[in-house]
Amino acid sequence: MQRGVHGRQFSVVARGHSSGGLGRRRSQSPQQASGLQPLLVSIAVVTTAALAFTFPDWSHWAGLDDAASAANSGSALVGIARVIDADTIELQGTRIRLAGIDAPEMRQNCQLADGTAYLCGQRATSALEDHVSRGTVECRGDELDRYGRTLAVCYLGAEDLNGWLVSEGWAVAYTHYSLAYVPQEAVARMAGRGIWAGSFDMPWDWRKTH
Repeated sequence: MQRGVHGRQFSVVARGHSSGGLGRRRSQSPQQASGLQPLLVSIAVVTTAALAFTFPDWSHWAGLDDAASAANSGSALVGIARVIDADTIELQGTRIRLAGIDAPEMRQNCQLADGTAYLCGQRATSALEDHVSRGTVECRGDELDRYGRTLAVCYLGAEDLNGWLVSEGWAVAYTHYSLAYVPQEAVARMAGRGIWAGSFDMPWDWRKTH
C-alpha cells in the first residue's frame, strides 16, 4: 500500500441505515493542521457525494474519475488474481496497486460499534480474496507508483473492483489523488458497511504511526 499524505485531524460521524449503526472516520496530521487543504478536500468530498446521488454519471463528465480515465487508456492484463492485501494484487507476475482507493493495512485494528477491536485489514483482504475467486480479473493501467507497482483499475467482468471495495466499506476513496470513488464511499458510510460499521483511523494516518 502507498505511504500516506498528511491531512488535518478531524472526525466525521455518520448514522448508518443498516446494521452498522455509527461510523467514525478519523484522520490526523499535525503538519498540516493550519492548512486549507484538508478543509477544501472535505468540502469537495461532501459536494461530490451530493452530486453523485443526484446525477449518478456526473463524475465522468466532470472529469473527476481520473483514476478510471487513466486506466482506460492503459495496457490490459488479464488472468487469475493473487491478492496481496486489500488494495494490492498480482496478475501475470505484475504487482498492481488499485488506483484511487486506500484500504486498511494488514496489521491495522478497527473498532466495531460496541468498541470491540478487530483486524480490519485482514478482513478487507479476505473479502477481496473471496470476491476475485469468482472469475478472471482484468486490470488496466501504465503508470507506476514509487514502489514500482502498476497503478490500475481492475475489473471482475464489468464490475470495477476498486469501486466494489469502497462501496462494500473495505476501502476508502484516496481523495489525495482521486475523487473517482467518493460516491461509493458515501454509500458505504451511509449504510454502515465494512469499516464504517464502527470507528477507524484512515489508512494513511495509521501508517504514520506504525
